[in-house]
Amino acid sequence: MQEQAPADGRGRAEPGLRARKKERTRQALSDAATELFAARGFEAVTVADIAASADVAVGTVFNYFRSKEELFFDRADAVEQSLVAAIVERKAGAGIVAAFREWHEGELEFLLDARAEAATRRYFAAIAASRGLQAAERGMYRRLQDALAGAVRAEGAGDDPMPDLLAAVLLALHRTVVDLAGGDPGRARRASAGAFDALSASAHAYGADHAAGAVS
Repeated sequence: MQEQAPADGRGRAEPGLRARKKERTRQALSDAATELFAARGFEAVTVADIAASADVAVGTVFNYFRSKEELFFDRADAVEQSLVAAIVERKAGAGIVAAFREWHEGELEFLLDARAEAATRRYFAAIAASRGLQAAERGMYRRLQDALAGAVRAEGAGDDPMPDLLAAVLLALHRTVVDLAGGDPGRARRASAGAFDALSASAHAYGADHAAGAVS
């Protein structure tokens, strides 16, 4: 038998309070890690250092993040969710490439806006200097690619290899432009616009040939 929540609503509010507390703890860990990575460099910081800075136990860190690398890429889950949502929730009549482009440009502007901060420049430098971060970054992009392919395939692609091919091309483009953003924002924007214009034309031709206009 299901218990009835108290009339004052405290029983209903408790899950929300717990969720907010967990989010605050997660953000505190992320902030502590970011400060330490900036001050000492990624390789010099331990999980114990992060726990001490956030005033929590080491085990608490692992309740929220599987590794130090995951702490570094703490936006990965949110980025993946936003990518899938951009495809699944796109406007009626909008193509997949167009929806991805809108998502990509939002992510790019986020990076370029933040690039004025020294911490973001260190972010790119830290990846370049750490094999562990490079491996974690490859894994992150692989998960993004799989998520994108899955979202496209869910629209009824069947055995068509296009979802996997399209996801690989789009994520390769996104990753290349992001790398450019770390050094030359203007070049990143120009490369992004030119590449997507060319890709949209190719996707439109594919859609016409295969009666699958949703791709473009």
